[in-house]
Amino acid sequence: MGSNFANLVHEGFLGFLLTPIKPFPSQLFKFLSCTEINITKIMMLLGWLFKQTEDLAKVSLTKLIPVINIRISMYEFKDANEYFISKGKLEDEIEAAAEYVVDFLLEYFENYNPNYGSASKKLYITALINLAKYLYQKINRKTKCSNFQDIPIIESLRGLRGDLPKPPLRPKKVPLTLDVLVGYLEHFKVDLDYLYNESINNEGYLIKVERKLTSIAHDMQRFLMLCMLVLVHPLRRRSLAELQWGKTLVKGIKTKEGNFIRQEKMADPSQALYYYDMLPEEYKTGDTYGHYCVALPNHRFQDGTRFYDYLEKYLFGGYRQALLRHGQDHQYLFVRINDIPKWDGKAGDPISWDSYSDVIYDFSKKITGVGISPKKSRTIYRTYYVNLGAPPNVLAGLAYCMQHSPETAAKVYTWQTLSEKLDPFIKFFEDNFC
Repeated sequence: MGSNFANLVHEGFLGFLLTPIKPFPSQLFKFLSCTEINITKIMMLLGWLFKQTEDLAKVSLTKLIPVINIRISMYEFKDANEYFISKGKLEDEIEAAAEYVVDFLLEYFENYNPNYGSASKKLYITALINLAKYLYQKINRKTKCSNFQDIPIIESLRGLRGDLPKPPLRPKKVPLTLDVLVGYLEHFKVDLDYLYNESINNEGYLIKVERKLTSIAHDMQRFLMLCMLVLVHPLRRRSLAELQWGKTLVKGIKTKEGNFIRQEKMADPSQALYYYDMLPEEYKTGDTYGHYCVALPNHRFQDGTRFYDYLEKYLFGGYRQALLRHGQDHQYLFVRINDIPKWDGKAGDPISWDSYSDVIYDFSKKITGVGISPKKSRTIYRTYYVNLGAPPNVLAGLAYCMQHSPETAAKVYTWQTLSEKLDPFIKFFEDNFC
C-alpha cells in the first residue's frame, strides 16, 4: 500500500487520501495565501514524508514543521541557572528543528524532482513558511517580531528562499514598433478619408453609397484615440479618457514667460497650438510635477494633411456632435458609441477608463492584428526613442511629457532586446576604432 499511496500523493490525489491523517484546520487557510497552490505543495511534502516512514501515524503537519515553544518565563523555574539551562536546550532544539526542515526540503528537491527550478522551489518554501506561521502564531512575539523574525524555522526557510538562484532577466520586446504603428494609421486614414461605401449590384454595376455621418464619426474618434498614443507623447488612460475640450485640452500659445494665451485672444490665431492643460489634481503625478501644460505635436501625414486637421474636423466639423446621440451637453472629447442598458450608459456619455482601453485594444487589433493597451503604447513610444539614440536630456524631457520621472521611464517603459541594448556600443566602437 505504501508505494501506491505515495505515488497517488505525488500525483495530487490528496484531498481524499489525506483525510484519515488529519484534515487541515479551517484557521490554517487564512495563513495560506494562494491557498490552492500552498495546500497542494504541503500535501506533496506530506506524501514525501509518508514515503520515507511508511507509517501513517508519523505523517502530520507538525512532522513537517516541528513546534517548539521557546517562550518560557523565569518564574517557572527554581532559580536563574535552571532557567538559562532550559532556555539554552530549547534554543538548541529549535535550531536543530530548523536544520531538519531545511534538510528535509533539500532532500525532497534532490530526490523527487531534481529538475525543479527556482520558481517551483520557491512555491514549496513559501508554503512551508505560511504553515509555520500558522503553527507558531501563539508562540511568536507579535509586539516585537510582527513578521515572525523570532522563529528560527521561519528565518531558515526565508534564508533558503533568498539563496535560490535568480532567474536571468529576459529582455522584453515591444509587440510593434512606433514607425510600424504610424504606417498602419496612414493606411486606416485612407479609408477614413473616403466618404462612400462601394459594392457591386446584381447587374455588375459599381454602387457608391455615402457613409453616414455617425459611422465616419465613430471611425474618426477611434483614429484620434490611437493618434494620441502614437503621434503624440502618450499619457495615462485616465488622463486621455477624461480629456475635456476647453478645460484639459485647449488651443492657444504658451509664452516664454509661461503664460498661456487662448486662441481667440492671440494677435495671430493661425499660430495657435493644441495643449494638454492639467492642474495637479487632474492627473496621477500632479502632486509631484504640478501644473502640466504641454503642446501636442502636429504630425504631418504622407499626403500633407496633419493631425490637427482631423482633431479640428472632429471637434468642429459635426463629427463629435453626431456621437452625442441623446443630446448630451458636455465637453468630454471621447464618448460612448452605443447604448449599454445593463451599465445604464447611453451613446454620447463620457467614455470610461475601461472602455477607453477596450476601444484602443480592439481598434489596434483590427488594423494591425495585435491588440495594444494604452500602457503598452507608452512602452512602445519610449522604447522607440531610446533605440533611435535620443540623448539623455531628450529622454528626460520625454519622461516629463509622459508625466513621470526619468527613472520610472527607464525602468518601466523601456523594453529592449539584448541586441538593441548592445547596438549603441557596437556602432560607437565601429565608428571610432574600425
